[in-house]
Amino acid sequence: MKRLIFSLLMLVLACGATFSANAATAPKQVVKQSVAKNKVYYVVVQSFSSLAGAKEFLVKCPDALEGPIYETTVKGKKLYRVCVACYNKKSDAVEDARTINELMSINAWVWANNGLAKCVYNGVALNGEPHDLNPR
Repeated sequence: MKRLIFSLLMLVLACGATFSANAATAPKQVVKQSVAKNKVYYVVVQSFSSLAGAKEFLVKCPDALEGPIYETTVKGKKLYRVCVACYNKKSDAVEDARTINELMSINAWVWANNGLAKCVYNGVALNGEPHDLNPR
């Protein structure tokens, strides 16, 4: 029951992620340009040293934990992070990670990035569309 409720909650949040106050009044390109200059806070559910490992996780994980895979470099090593949401405000990301941890018993955490991260794999969301995270 918890999984169903959480899956529905994440679906609602994912649908809301495609819209933002700025997107309603400005072209998408302008929104992305302004985001590129600011911190973006990603909610990470898993991190891997290989893209193959991250993709394998997506095959096996609960639907509520599916999301795009982002590439980053930490101490000269490439990492691939599965993220379920991203925010303009750190407090929102921390709250989302805390909720996921409570409902799913995992260690979701917040990754602060300067602008949008490099997405290397989108996957397909529950609605059949590619996962596309936009900061909320």
